[in-house]
Amino acid sequence: MPSLQQVNQNQVPKLPKKAKNSYLKRYLKIIAIVIIACLGYIYFTAPKVVTIPDDIYATRHASFFKSLFDYSSNRVIWFDANNPVSRAKKKVLDEVIKENQLDKYYIHRPFLQNSFKVNPTDVMGRFIMDNCATRICIIIPSLHKIVQTNERNLIRDMNKYKDTKIQNKK
Repeated sequence: MPSLQQVNQNQVPKLPKKAKNSYLKRYLKIIAIVIIACLGYIYFTAPKVVTIPDDIYATRHASFFKSLFDYSSNRVIWFDANNPVSRAKKKVLDEVIKENQLDKYYIHRPFLQNSFKVNPTDVMGRFIMDNCATRICIIIPSLHKIVQTNERNLIRDMNKYKDTKIQNKK
């Protein structure tokens, strides 16, 4: 059996551990977290802009949605069921758009229907449904663009795109 002295000699003396993170490292981590949070916020709140391909845009006259491209005005569209809640949402959005004087630049056109079918041969219709069925969209016919947004950021995005040159390309 080893003596107490032999056991103590086999043990390595423990020195106090140095602090793993210096103040500089801590501050760099905090700054990195803040930058990542800001970039995440910008990424998730920025509108997504989708360009309508020329071959799809060329089929707009045969589409169910041809009225969206008949005039030079930009459009605000969204899809929902025809019920009292959706009709109230439409009224509120109409009032907010008018109050912010955006009705000069945009036509608000929600599609309130209980069922909605797009013909499989309607290429533009499928493109609109793929990009706008679950969100609010701003359609800018002159630029062949669709801006996907939400209710919270709608007015901000409408103000951002109201100054686009409105020319209807035919």
